[in-house]
Amino acid sequence: MEVRPDYAGSNLWTLDLTKADFPEMPLAGSLRREAFELGRATLSGSNLTLRVGRNGPVELGLNIYFFNRQAEELSGKSAEVKPTDTTAPRVVLHWKDTQRRSETFHHGYAMKVEFGPAANGDIPGKLFISLPDESKSWIAGSFNAEIRKPGPPKPKPPAPARPTQ
Repeated sequence: MEVRPDYAGSNLWTLDLTKADFPEMPLAGSLRREAFELGRATLSGSNLTLRVGRNGPVELGLNIYFFNRQAEELSGKSAEVKPTDTTAPRVVLHWKDTQRRSETFHHGYAMKVEFGPAANGDIPGKLFISLPDESKSWIAGSFNAEIRKPGPPKPKPPAPARPTQ
């Protein structure tokens, strides 16, 4: 397991979107009090994955599930989510301490997101998000997400054979 330092930079956490801006920096922040620096961003269908590191299981990162079918539908779109909104994208925070863990947020968080035009298999964006977890996780800045096409659905396993009499 990669040891990441505790986050010691500026704290941009807020649930008040009037105080939230997109800093002019690559996506970074504090997740579960650990320093988050974007290693890879991918967009597959409606799933935006933001993670430390480029390969392997996500040991520190976020998944944000938007309400679109194709990644390209987010091109040029922007959105704001207030903590009081009852309908919001699902956000899953992933981390690893002694084992892999996650926490899911359906509402209660603050987020601003802007996507630029999709081109050449990528889509640029800016994000500010603050989560209501006990460690006050947040990330903010710009990213360039690789658009990945979802693979074919996995085949269902065959039904178990019934004993004959």
